[in-house]
Amino acid sequence: MVVKKSNYKVRVDARKIIDVLSDIGFVFSNLPYVTGRRKGNIVALRFSRFKIFKITDVYELKLSRHSSDLELILEGVHSRISIVLAPEGNIVKAVAKYEGPRGWIVSKFLPKIAESLIKAAEKEAEKQRVSLSVGQDYSRDLSKISWVTKFVMKAILLKSQVVNLSKGELLEYIEEMAAKDRVFEKYSVVYVSGESANGKFKLLFINGELKGVYVNLGGREFFGDETKINEFSGLTRIRVYGSLKPEAISTM
Repeated sequence: MVVKKSNYKVRVDARKIIDVLSDIGFVFSNLPYVTGRRKGNIVALRFSRFKIFKITDVYELKLSRHSSDLELILEGVHSRISIVLAPEGNIVKAVAKYEGPRGWIVSKFLPKIAESLIKAAEKEAEKQRVSLSVGQDYSRDLSKISWVTKFVMKAILLKSQVVNLSKGELLEYIEEMAAKDRVFEKYSVVYVSGESANGKFKLLFINGELKGVYVNLGGREFFGDETKINEFSGLTRIRVYGSLKPEAISTM
């Protein structure tokens, strides 16, 4: 067995790299050393050294998520390649393993496979971030129960708590809470909902920018007016959701 370990520094949160690479179609589109056409989840890879020694094997690609880690498995007829990617801040740690008869040929290509996929995922994550940063105002979308429900189903509940606030403190409290937990650094899309005796509010942040505000005060609806957030006071329940997938918004 040949094992290669590598660390790759990226410009985005490394978990976004893992999220992009969790799409098997994306991995297939950016997998290096492919020879011939892909058929379903089957693909042929060719490796060579010194232009003389060559090896080609047919692999079935499989993906497996383990908490925040991702394992890419290429199960071949004569060999097996496994690449485990683990995010840590803006570092992606890769452990690649090869089992088969030609380790001395394939070993030099293991880090290159990981690097190629990580760089492609980094470009895609940056592209998604830019497309979201110039997106629309989502204030009216936040008033639609079906729209919010679809997003929440794709998102992660990060926090649910009841706090006692004075009038005018709510928005500042949310911003401080997000900064403390580094929510905007970790998640492309952040949705905050809340309710108190005053009414209900919904906020949407994209790449740390407030892109949607919906407020219902005493039955009156307000769209895009963040000053209305300051009307809330007293016991207020706040829920915070995060999504690493920009398409959770862009495809809705």
